[in-house]
Amino acid sequence: MNTRLTALLLVVISVPLLIGASTPSQSSRAPATPKHVKYYNQGVKAQNQKDYEGAVRLYQKALRVKPDYPDALNNMGFSLRSIGKRYMDEAMQAYDKALKLKRNHEGALEYQGELYLWRGELLKANENYQRLRSVNSREAAKLKRHIDQVVGQAKQIR
Repeated sequence: MNTRLTALLLVVISVPLLIGASTPSQSSRAPATPKHVKYYNQGVKAQNQKDYEGAVRLYQKALRVKPDYPDALNNMGFSLRSIGKRYMDEAMQAYDKALKLKRNHEGALEYQGELYLWRGELLKANENYQRLRSVNSREAAKLKRHIDQVVGQAKQIR
């Protein structure tokens, strides 16, 4: 009888231990997503929705937590470039409107020419330079220097 009682006690004691062993403990669960990854993922979502300013703020948060996070740096660069492109498009519209109001507005022709260079539109920048030259504008020399710099750099490419 003692043997049976001992065996029964062993079963009663070991069942809860076995049940406890089959449920995951805190340490065996998937680790929580690090803060920098959460911010990065939120930034990607904002970027995909074309909320570039919001994306930049979120990438900056990720980088405050983990400054050496190349994916956040890369996407922040993309978002900043996209913000710049939007403002460049708005700037181009402003120059176009100024030039419709005053065809040979020297400042608008020169600045628009610089913007054309930033956008890689060398021929259009040169058209603005020619227009400035045709009205004997001092702005022509400024734009010509910028054009010459771009052409000089292009010649270095092989």
